[in-house]
Amino acid sequence: MTKSLIIGQGITGSVLAWSLHWEDKTVHVLDRGRNVTASRIAAGLVTPFTGRRLSKAGDFDESQTVAAEFYRRVEKETGASLFKEEPAIRYFVDDAERDFFLRERYETHRSEIELINGAKGGVKGFRMLRAARLRVSTFLEVTRNFFEEKECFHQFDLDPTTDIEVSESSVRVTKLGFVGQEIYFCQGYQPEENPWFSGIPDAPARGEILRLEIPDRTVKQVVHQGFWLAPAMEEREDGLTSEYLLGATYDRENLDQKETQSGRDELLRVLKEITNDRYLVISQYSAIRAGVRNRQPIAARHATYPHVAILNGMGSKASLMAPITARRLLNLMALKPETKGQENRATAAKAISLTKLAHSIVRRAVRMGDTVVDATAGNGHDTVFLAACTGPSGHVHVIDIQAEAIQSTRYRLETESITNVTLHQEDHSKVLKSLSESSDVVGAIMFNLGYLPGGNKQRTTSAATTTEAIAAGVSLLKAGGVMTVIAYRGHAGGQEEASAVADWSENHQAPSLTTEVIPGAADNDQSPVLYVFRKKQ
Repeated sequence: MTKSLIIGQGITGSVLAWSLHWEDKTVHVLDRGRNVTASRIAAGLVTPFTGRRLSKAGDFDESQTVAAEFYRRVEKETGASLFKEEPAIRYFVDDAERDFFLRERYETHRSEIELINGAKGGVKGFRMLRAARLRVSTFLEVTRNFFEEKECFHQFDLDPTTDIEVSESSVRVTKLGFVGQEIYFCQGYQPEENPWFSGIPDAPARGEILRLEIPDRTVKQVVHQGFWLAPAMEEREDGLTSEYLLGATYDRENLDQKETQSGRDELLRVLKEITNDRYLVISQYSAIRAGVRNRQPIAARHATYPHVAILNGMGSKASLMAPITARRLLNLMALKPETKGQENRATAAKAISLTKLAHSIVRRAVRMGDTVVDATAGNGHDTVFLAACTGPSGHVHVIDIQAEAIQSTRYRLETESITNVTLHQEDHSKVLKSLSESSDVVGAIMFNLGYLPGGNKQRTTSAATTTEAIAAGVSLLKAGGVMTVIAYRGHAGGQEEASAVADWSENHQAPSLTTEVIPGAADNDQSPVLYVFRKKQ
């Protein structure tokens, strides 16, 4: 039986967990357990007509049907009440919006709406008859309980860079004791980029929501008027509620998840346009939505490892879009990699960024005050990165045999006002041997093999000196230290050098050393490859 691991138990991860469970797979769910996330504060709105132009997405009908079927099935298995289909109200923000809607939208969609007239006559808004709402907190709770009872729920703060080991046919998370065949990333927005699917999501936005007490309000439907005002899903014994959620702001610049006074003021200003009832602010929440620029959710498998996949980018429409997008992902995963068609190519994620992955690996290993080595200075980018990792109390040794590289790096360091660096214009194997003989130990060493970017492409690192340098570097690493080697195979001599590194790693296995090989792209022997050497604690 296939064993699958889902990273993230928000709306998307929960939907995918049920979908995989219904395919008779053994599903493990892992979540950080944070109380405030975009999913956990979501109002669960399913809204047919959205945006300034009050447009209806072309796939709304299919998505809403799939969502309703999905949540009804979860209700049947858990006994919980989750999905409520009920009309929602949309008031026009001004006369221009009303005139546009009546001219451009009304005739096409009149069977799905009811116009609302004002007290003095004239249309002031409409009811969206196919609106619905998900009880998000209940859905997340029953999902967690279901997988906890199967001993398949884990609360754990996983680092996708260092904690996951992927081979051609399996996935391992040693810290969790998990070994399986598939892994799915459903984390939404994360402050640190996921190296397996870099650049997703590419348009996150911070949203703020207020929870209010409005004791005299009698309207119990969701009301949209620029923003939305929705009754809280928790009901009193009489079946009513006096608490409401008001949301939500959009901020694509400040992604710090902090509640702001400006967000509070903006929401309360709009509240006065919706209702004159007295209110009390109970709480304020802020979280980051995982949006994407093209507004199309991401359902993709990794370009190199087809059993590594991602489901993300739902934005504010997760309750509606997660079920149908999860279905599309599972259809994609059922395709054999060698027979992937146009649909698979259209949704395939970018190949992993080896440079970003190497930086992420090193960042996790290095501590302030460490000594580290940039073994191939190039233009100084890794040098500046390493100096930031170690801080002023640390030290960076920088090596390159080319004077142009040393000069370029020196200029970059002066520009950045970085002084805790020693520059070595020499063969990196000689310098690393010298450092090892002086009994120094280092927290990290970084290699970028090949030629100097922007320099003479005929002057490259060589297989012989590189393997000597790697051997010296391994002896330099302290316990817990890491060495990354990116071999670029597309230039003359690149293939031979990468093969030499691979041969060295295979022939120099040691109990104290672990080695990982990560190719940059599938089915392309010209693409770069990352070798990661770790000294065990």
